[in-house]
Amino acid sequence: MLQYIALLLLLWWIWQEHGAEGAGPYLGVAYHTCMRNSSISLSSTFKRDLNTALSNLTSLAAQGSKYAITTAGQEEMVYAVFQCRGDQSLQLCWQCMQNATARLPQQECPTSKGARIQLDGCYLRYDNQSFFELDTSFVIGYCYASTTDSVALSAIAAIMENVTTLAPKQGGFASASASGEYAVAQCLGYLNESECSQCLSTSSYRTICDSTLGEQLHLTSCYFRYEPYSFFEAPSPPPPPPTSSAPTSAPPSSAPPGAISSSHGTKTPIVVGGVVAGIVVVVGALCATLVWRYKASKIKGDKLEEKAAIVPRPLLQTKARVFSLEELKKATAQFHPSNKLGEGGFGIVYKGTLLDGEQFRYLLIWRSTGQADIKLVHSLWNSRISCPRVCYAWRFE
Repeated sequence: MLQYIALLLLLWWIWQEHGAEGAGPYLGVAYHTCMRNSSISLSSTFKRDLNTALSNLTSLAAQGSKYAITTAGQEEMVYAVFQCRGDQSLQLCWQCMQNATARLPQQECPTSKGARIQLDGCYLRYDNQSFFELDTSFVIGYCYASTTDSVALSAIAAIMENVTTLAPKQGGFASASASGEYAVAQCLGYLNESECSQCLSTSSYRTICDSTLGEQLHLTSCYFRYEPYSFFEAPSPPPPPPTSSAPTSAPPSSAPPGAISSSHGTKTPIVVGGVVAGIVVVVGALCATLVWRYKASKIKGDKLEEKAAIVPRPLLQTKARVFSLEELKKATAQFHPSNKLGEGGFGIVYKGTLLDGEQFRYLLIWRSTGQADIKLVHSLWNSRISCPRVCYAWRFE
């Protein structure tokens, strides 16, 4: 018996040390943006009002809210909103909010009066200017591996039509799955049904990533996402209808449940065997969960590696301009932190000035370690460039 308990404790420790690394996928950062940056630290008044606003949101999340807006301050108002993904449990929502409110003002944007962060499980934004209205501005997009699988492409088309149509009618969130593809769409809570529909129909899922197994497209007021693996909680099935048959009563027992008889010892092996069987079941469940988390992380990791080599062809053809590495260095003063506006999993956003004096504010750059030869786009799809740190860059109008 002791060896079974010791094994159970060992597996529990392994779970805490290693299995927990795969926990909390809702904390993955899709992007964050710092706005209205200051070269000096924020005033004590603004910090106080910001802390008040974020504290209000965290308290509302702790009380069971999955969406809330708040304001604070008098001389300079602070406007803030948080929203959790529609499928998130209240506990995960609160944990996600705690993470977002801790990292955004302290780690990511400590000298910004406006900032936003999109985690996989929740969204947080604050600003000294009101923003509670429809905004379909493009923020960031992710493209995953291309595919020619007609079954997968048909499934993607069906579930994307499903979620973008249903989300406005279902309080701003919808999820769907078919043939191994999974999708969600969500609008910020302050949009009405018409505004939500308008936001989700602003860009088709094929506008940026055509014929891909996965994609994320984030606009300021809404986003949609589809993946070749499950990344959201499935809706709870409806409760079964009540049955008319009366429940059968348990046979009377001469001893309380779990008692060990001392007369003939007949119940002792039953209880011990039940405990051992229970331990085996728990151990098996823990092992299965660890294996599942490992495989899930491998699948997701593979997809994240694949997406870096995918250039959104329509976007590059219509709204793109490619720069050399040296141009980027000069324009951004060697990628100086003072020119950095924000970053997400897809790239880093810089402001800068080109050699001809033209200023740009939004320059999205993807940089990876190591040397590689990557296809880039000028006017044709046959230009190649090699640099110590591979760069994609394009400017949004």
